[in-house]
Amino acid sequence: MTIGIIVTGHINFATGTKSAVEAITGNQQAIKYVDFTEGTTRTELESLLIDACEIVDEGAGVLFCTDVPSGTPFQVSAQICTGKTNVSVLTGSNINMITEAVMERESFANVSDLADHIVDVGKLAIQSISF
Repeated sequence: MTIGIIVTGHINFATGTKSAVEAITGNQQAIKYVDFTEGTTRTELESLLIDACEIVDEGAGVLFCTDVPSGTPFQVSAQICTGKTNVSVLTGSNINMITEAVMERESFANVSDLADHIVDVGKLAIQSISF
């Protein structure tokens, strides 16, 4: 069983991320990309995310990767996960973090440990290089 991954965010965050992640990792199973585009209601986003969750959940858990802390995609993802086990929601996600999640998810027994690892990877990737 593979940990499922859902990437969601504002406008084309998810599908833009998809093109970059697939260029690096190839086409992957148990991952869905859900954009929150202009005109999409909160209720519609919730329905899209629930559908995506049902598709990617193979029994090993689901990791939601969202773009903006406290944004609607994060809020709806957190709402969906409330009261459930073996799910985690990350916010502030970027291509580096999502690529790592895709490549390393088989190495983790549970979603929580994967999420902790991905947060560490994200922190290490943030650098300031001055010239």
